[in-house]
Amino acid sequence: MRKKAQIRMGESIAVMFIFFLLIVAGFIFYSKIERTNITKEKDEADNLKAIEVAQVISFLPEVQCIKQNVQIYNCFDVLKLDAIKGIVKNNKLEYYDILQNSNITIKQIYPESNKVWRIYNNTGGNWTKRIRTIIPVSLFDSVGDHIVNGEEGKINPYFGFGVMEVDVFI
Repeated sequence: MRKKAQIRMGESIAVMFIFFLLIVAGFIFYSKIERTNITKEKDEADNLKAIEVAQVISFLPEVQCIKQNVQIYNCFDVLKLDAIKGIVKNNKLEYYDILQNSNITIKQIYPESNKVWRIYNNTGGNWTKRIRTIIPVSLFDSVGDHIVNGEEGKINPYFGFGVMEVDVFI
């Protein structure tokens, strides 16, 4: 009788040991899946932050094109781009709240030019990740060319094409 009880007790202990091993394995599996999900959610939040900064700069009245008191979507005024660097430099704290740790550059592609406007540059101290967003934009030059059809003195405003590069540092 005693041996039978010992065998049953041993079986019970073995079953409990296997049961707890299965619980531990399930917990480890679940925690790895959760860690992956948390990483994906963090990456998604970081990407949304980068898009938010790009949208904020796209809708800043300091750089937008305005024609007859109507804002032109996805358009930057070249004269305002020339002036914004000084404005941002003098008001760094106010722009940090909306642009955070980012680098914002606009490059003119058409008409062919080497014009580059670095609107905002604050890479922050210690960053581990850089997210780049590139958005095509229109560039309006109200001053334009001063020579039109061989006649000097006339002003020919034009629209150009460029890209806005927004690097957000996280």
